[in-house]
Amino acid sequence: MLTVCVCVVALVRLPHLYAYFVAEQYVSVFAISLPYTNPSKFNQYIVSLAHHVISMWFIRCRLTFRKDFVQYITKVGVCSLCLPVCNSLPVS
Repeated sequence: MLTVCVCVVALVRLPHLYAYFVAEQYVSVFAISLPYTNPSKFNQYIVSLAHHVISMWFIRCRLTFRKDFVQYITKVGVCSLCLPVCNSLPVS
């Protein structure tokens, strides 16, 4: 996990790599990071790094995408803290 988050954090600092991202590509970044925000499963460093990844990519995404991303991040983020049954719920 640490390697993945570090790589994703590094990529956000290279705007030419994500200049033409579409919403689905940003969602992929969030989907990778959100499960690691659960403090009961991961140590504080991993949780903090995951929050950093999510916030940096959110800040860098186009303003038109943000409204939908807020809903996605909230829904999936809350589910990552819920019971395991919540992880099986569809995200739309």
